[in-house]
This record gives sequence, structure tokens and C-alpha cells, in this order.
Amino acid sequence: ALSFSFALSTGVVTGTFTLPFEEGKKTMTFSGVVMPGWGDSGEDCGDCGTIKIDKARPFISGTAWFNDEFENALHKKVKVRRIEITGNDNVPAIDITDHMLTKVDDVGASGLNLVEWDAVEVASQFMENWCLDATTLKSFARHVATNEAIPAELLERVRAAKNYRAATASMRQLAFATLDMRLHVSPPADPNALKDRIFQDFMPGTTIPEDRFLNAFTHIFAGGYAAGYYGYKWSEVMSADVFGAFEEAGLDDEAAVRRIGRQYRDTFLALGGSVDPMEVFKRFRGRSPTIDALLRQTGLR
Repeated sequence: ALSFSFALSTGVVTGTFTLPFEEGKKTMTFSGVVMPGWGDSGEDCGDCGTIKIDKARPFISGTAWFNDEFENALHKKVKVRRIEITGNDNVPAIDITDHMLTKVDDVGASGLNLVEWDAVEVASQFMENWCLDATTLKSFARHVATNEAIPAELLERVRAAKNYRAATASMRQLAFATLDMRLHVSPPADPNALKDRIFQDFMPGTTIPEDRFLNAFTHIFAGGYAAGYYGYKWSEVMSADVFGAFEEAGLDDEAAVRRIGRQYRDTFLALGGSVDPMEVFKRFRGRSPTIDALLRQTGLR
């Protein structure tokens, strides 16, 4: 599973962003984490980033976020640009799609410092698209026993499973974002009653009287997303539209993918929080974001 994720990550980085992987370049190991780097094709910019290979450990988290151990270890004051890979080489890559989509979604291009919450998830969500891209997968994905390339029919089934109840999942996120904003803009006397009303508006069914979802809504109370949970859905709109540029250029067209990838690299990855995220998007796409790509990619249109 670890090798599979590594192949996907290096393939996208080298093939899409024209950043050739250089194994062993400034490799650093600590706490069971190995960090090889990748350089910049034809340019003298030093190390452009790292790939964090984090082998399975008992305390590993199932989600992805930045932490400061890399800053401290590298004695730098900025976040390290990295792709995070968690896994274990002794585990066959049988359930790897779920593994990738839940644990390999953290690409911290230029760090998250100063990036407005509207776009804080764009880079990570954008990378998830490559997990189900036929050209990317077929370049290395092989059956664990027969070495057969992933069949098109199986890939379509996986894509269909990903979009199962996509509308329900979307409404759920909108409910969370609405609840978060209402709680912080106009704090109610009874937060649980507000939660019940909002959930009833957005989601089917009713909550049970004993439900205390808010007690566990740590994203907004202990995770830094206070009055900012909407960023998940808005970032999803933007990241889907960004990937839409690759779809329109032709995912099978290697030259086009490299051209759009370089454009993405020079905007979203290079500018980080130095430019307003809407302006970054417009520089890349030439227009404001729309919901069309997200609806299409999730099977809702």
C-alpha cells in the first residue's frame, strides 16, 4: 500500500507539475518518517518540496493536516511543502483507494500561512482527483497477484461508488457550514435547538432528542475552523473547477496536462497566501469559479 501511494504521488508530481523526483536528495528521517525531496526541472530553485513517507504506527492519525514538527526539524519558519503518504509496505494495496482518499489528501503547497479560509483546502482536494484518473492509475496500478492493469470496468465501479449519495454528502457539509456560521454570527440561547432546525432543513430524517453532535464538532471548537467550516465546500467548488481545466485540455494529452500543470504550479502552488485566493484562481482559470465541474464530477449533473 505504501509503495502504491508513493508511485501515485511521484507520478503526479513529476508528470503534472514537471518536478522530477530525486530519490535520496536531502533525505531526512525522524520518528519513523522518511522525507525524500524533489527538485525543479531545469531551474535553480533548490528543493521545491518533500514527500513525507509515514509508515504505519500505532498513533498515526486517519486524517491529514499540517503540524509543526517538520518546521522544527528543518529549523525553518515556514511550512514544508509536502505530500503526505501513510501506509505499510507489508499490506497489499487491495483497499488502497479508500486509503488514499482518507489519508493522502494533504498537499501543502507553499504552506497554509496567510491562505484565506475560503481556499485552505483547495490544494489537498485537487490532488484527490488523480486517485481515480485512468491515465494516472494505469501508468503503475497492477493487480496484487496477477500484475494485471486495473480494468476500465472496475475503475468505473469505483468512481460510481465514490459518488454514491453525493447529494446527501453535499447537503451534510452545507448543514455543518450553516450551523457553524449561525453559531458564531448570532449565538443562540439553545445551540442544540438551532442545530436540530438546521439539520431538518438540510438533511432527511430528524435527530433524536439525545443527539449532542455539537459536543463533538471539534472542527469549529478545537480545530481552527470556527466560522470557517464553509471553506470545505467552497474549496471543493474551486478544486473541482481547477481539475476541470485538466479535463477540458484532455487528461490523455500528456503535453496539455504538463502545460496546465505548470500553470497550476505557478499560481496555486507558487503564490500561496501572497495573493488573494480569488485572484489566484482567476489567474489560473481566467474567470471566477463555477459549480459546474463539481456537479459533473460528483454525478449530480
